[in-house]
Amino acid sequence: MRAPTQVTLLILLAATLAATASAAPNFVIRRDSDIGGFVIARDGSLKGEIDAFGAPSSRQVFGYDTCMVAWSNYGIQSEFAHNFGDPCDSRGCHSETTITQRQWRTDKGLHIGDTLKRLRRLYPKAKQYIGKNWALIRRPFGGTLVPTLLATIKTSRVSAFVIKSPWLLTC
Repeated sequence: MRAPTQVTLLILLAATLAATASAAPNFVIRRDSDIGGFVIARDGSLKGEIDAFGAPSSRQVFGYDTCMVAWSNYGIQSEFAHNFGDPCDSRGCHSETTITQRQWRTDKGLHIGDTLKRLRRLYPKAKQYIGKNWALIRRPFGGTLVPTLLATIKTSRVSAFVIKSPWLLTC
């Protein structure tokens, strides 16, 4: 009787470890502060995003202060900045994320692939920003409203979401 109990415990331990490893995101963008479980307002560091999505599929430094990190399996590309060293180290601060896969949606129900008409119905205060971008959420910064959640429109449909971090200066 002892062997089956040990086997059962090992199976439970393995299942617990697998469950605590980086889980798949919930594919919901909550306002401009939570990207599928990566809560920028709580931990906007590169480590925080890795904790949410697991190891990135690519990582590349641009210049001396910018790190581009991607999770191709989730359609995520994020930019991190760092003032005092390698921007790709765990302390890099989130500045922007672009999301392109169809399973993503906002907390109001706007999906990649939805029409501009649906965007305007769900976000009646949305403003066309630069080119094909629509500002869904704007926050005050330096006396003006700065877009922090945008939807990119191509051929009258949402092709991407862009989340710009309003917390960059506090990271």
